[in-house]
Amino acid sequence: MSAELGRAGLTLEIGPYFHPVVKGPNARYFDVFDTEELKRRADEDPNPIVTADTVPDMHYSDPHGDISTIPETFAEVFSSHCIEHQPDLISHFEKVYDLLEPGGRYIAFVPDKRFCFDHFSPYSSVADILQAFAEKRTRHTLASVTNLIAGRTHNDASRHWLKDHADADYFTGYPDRVKTALEIFQSAGGNYIDCHAWRFKPDSFAQIYDVLYRLGQVRLRLVEVGDSRQNTQEFTIILVKDG
Repeated sequence: MSAELGRAGLTLEIGPYFHPVVKGPNARYFDVFDTEELKRRADEDPNPIVTADTVPDMHYSDPHGDISTIPETFAEVFSSHCIEHQPDLISHFEKVYDLLEPGGRYIAFVPDKRFCFDHFSPYSSVADILQAFAEKRTRHTLASVTNLIAGRTHNDASRHWLKDHADADYFTGYPDRVKTALEIFQSAGGNYIDCHAWRFKPDSFAQIYDVLYRLGQVRLRLVEVGDSRQNTQEFTIILVKDG
């Protein structure tokens, strides 16, 4: 799939950080931060695989992550582990719709909650997504922050596939992690805290999206939902702008 991206025409990748998937002359990149700030963050990132040398030049940036500020349209839009971070998922899909040319595709890699650190956090529902849209949500809720900090388990996909979902202290440490989550949320004073707002597996995403599409809440048409491959923690969705 990644090898095909960019061949159809101008292709936007949302949030590539230090490892862009879309490459070549048709690639365009968007992030919350500009290139200089991303390189600084990569230099300070304790993860040894992160390097500033591979951070691409950002063509567009917006401090609020608002992709509607991008002045061009695209044959394809791509994101990897992005949609789950959107406070208002419906608005995200609608903004992508506006960025696509007729016939354009939105391709996204989405974490499968069964096989990542979201394993013990609850699945998202249609009601949750509609509520966020009704609120025009731009910040994550206390519930999302609590699920991230208190509900978070290990992120080893191969262990999850073996049904080994928790370290030894996961359940005994839960109350303290809830306390920490509450303190972090309160100390943020309404400022943005990045976290996962949405949690799916392939069939739950397909069912929810079908309802949203039938209701006219989203205009992109879902054409494919892939399965998560053995010992991985993500699945692929493809949506198209008809016309």
